[in-house]
Order: sequence, then structure tokens, then C-alpha cells
Amino acid sequence: MQPNDLNKALDVAIEISSQSGQLIKDSLEIGIKRDWKSDDTPVTAVDKKVNQLVIDTISKEYPDHSILAEEGSLTKENAPYTWVCDPIDGTFPYMHGIPIVTFTLALVNSQGDTLLGLIYDPFTSRRYTATLGQGAYLNGQKLKTNQTLMSLNHTSVGVVYWGDNKSYMTPLVDKLLDKGAKVFAPNSIAYMDALVAAGEFSATIFPGLSAHDSAAASCIVTEAGGVYRSMDDKVERYDRPCNGHIAAANEIVYSHIRRLMN
Repeated sequence: MQPNDLNKALDVAIEISSQSGQLIKDSLEIGIKRDWKSDDTPVTAVDKKVNQLVIDTISKEYPDHSILAEEGSLTKENAPYTWVCDPIDGTFPYMHGIPIVTFTLALVNSQGDTLLGLIYDPFTSRRYTATLGQGAYLNGQKLKTNQTLMSLNHTSVGVVYWGDNKSYMTPLVDKLLDKGAKVFAPNSIAYMDALVAAGEFSATIFPGLSAHDSAAASCIVTEAGGVYRSMDDKVERYDRPCNGHIAAANEIVYSHIRRLMN
């Protein structure tokens, strides 16, 4: 995809995020009705409505592109690109009326590389964007991860974990606390990944398998100068299930976390 085409795709993504963000804001309330999916995660009517908005808009703008989204996908055979979306990253807090959520959207090529990433917090109007090789931005201002961190002491680390990975995540959290880190777990990994890109958090650790939780942040964090690697430290694709990720402000922080994990 040429730079002009990528800029146009970013404009499309920004417009979708604005419309989605308005839906998310307008629907926030105490007592939101929710259902439970087969993987024991919640879904609301807003998740589905935003998901459909993404499918409808991208299908019109890019009819030959595939769409991989949490609440419903649209696969096109031999598609040159795939859009990867999480309509509401943070459904757990959202369903309780807590506004710690983001809308995420990414454009991935046929090799699985993220070309464009967008993370949008509609409640603070913070829109994090990045395109490959062009840097990362927060509402138009250049982003830079914190390159001065030498340890985990007095830093903020975001984590998301659940029952089937607590056997290694719980000891890891204990080790992070022992090193002096302050651990946050608000159940919106993209929200915290964006804060790594902005230089506020030192790292995030996410053991999940879903590409929609990782695709957008992979571009934004790396374009901001940070480290974004899979849980097993391998090259990852973002057009199919992933192996979790570690986002870190710099190589030193990343190496500290890898030593704790090992």
C-alpha cells in the first residue's frame, strides 16, 4: 500500500472511530444488559452495534478487504489486507458503567504485518494513531515511549489475566510487585498499551490469543520507539490468533520482564 493510500485508510479509520466512540459514550450507564459468550467473556448490544458499523463501513470503502473483529468477521478469499477490530476493549468495566474502554482498529497486510493502528478512548477524546514508518501520535502530537527507565521500581505495569493462565501470571505479578512496580489490571489491555506508547506506563503483559487485542497496539507502541513482542519472544502475525504480547517502553524494561518470566 502506497503512502497516500495508507493516509486515506487512516482517515477512514479515524471517521469510524469517531462514530463508534459516540455510540459507546451515548450508551454508557449503570446496569447495562450483557450476555455471556462461550469463552466466558461478556458482550453488550453496543459491542455488536459498533462491530457491525465497522463491517458496513469497511465493506463499502474496501470491498476486497477482510475484516477480523471480536463480535463478527467478514472473510474474503485472497484478500490483500485485513482490518482487525475490537469494538470495545474493556467490556468488563464498561458493563458496570466504568468508562475505561477503547475502540481499536488496525490494517494488516497479507504477511500479517500491521500497517496502521488506531486506539481511541472516547471518554477523554484521546486518539492514538500510527502508520508504519511514520511515527505514532496522540491527537496529532508525536508520541515517544519512556527511554530513561532502567528498572521496574516505581513504574506502572498493566496486566490482564484470568483463570486458565493464573498459574504463571499470578507469580509473575508477585515478582513485579517485589521489584517495586505498581500493577494495574483494569481489563482493557489496549488502554494500557496506549499509555506505554505515551510514556506513562513502563510495560504491559497480556497472555491472550486474540489478534484484535494486539494488532493496533503493535504498530503504535513500536512506532513510538517501544518494544512489542509476543509472549514467547517470536515474530507474530496479526491477521490470525496470536500468542499474547509484552509491550515495553524500552529494551531494558523488556529484558527485566523476560528475566522475571523465565
